[in-house]
Amino acid sequence: MLQQNLYQCISSKGVVIKKNAPPQCSKCNVLMKSIFCGFNQDQLDLNSKMKIFNFYKKGQALIDFKTPYYGIFCIKSGLINFSTKNKDGTITSKELGPGSTIGMCHLEEEYTDFKAEALTDTVACFFDKKYVKEIMENEKSLKDQYANKSHF
Repeated sequence: MLQQNLYQCISSKGVVIKKNAPPQCSKCNVLMKSIFCGFNQDQLDLNSKMKIFNFYKKGQALIDFKTPYYGIFCIKSGLINFSTKNKDGTITSKELGPGSTIGMCHLEEEYTDFKAEALTDTVACFFDKKYVKEIMENEKSLKDQYANKSHF
């Protein structure tokens, strides 16, 4: 299993700023809106160890079209513009907010066919796709939430 406990906060000038540890998933204010709402305490503790907690400034891309796809984002605060390209080249956009998950529908892809950009200052947790695939295979509660919620 992957072992991560990274935390980064990058200033608008690109300088890494050290901060206190990110909040635990079990104490997240959007937990009940997220796909992780059915997790027990042990599962949430593991999630907390596996996530990368990031801040994005308004206008900053979380991920862009045709970039390598590494995992999913769970939006803790802020608003995201999620855009996809249709087969005819037109772009469809949707506004996503706290509790939304970005990337779940793309777990098997190597490169993205979508873009996610912060409309406001945003906080998002990132989970590696290998970890997400592993828990999708092993955790019934995540499968159920995935089936019952809208994902992008």
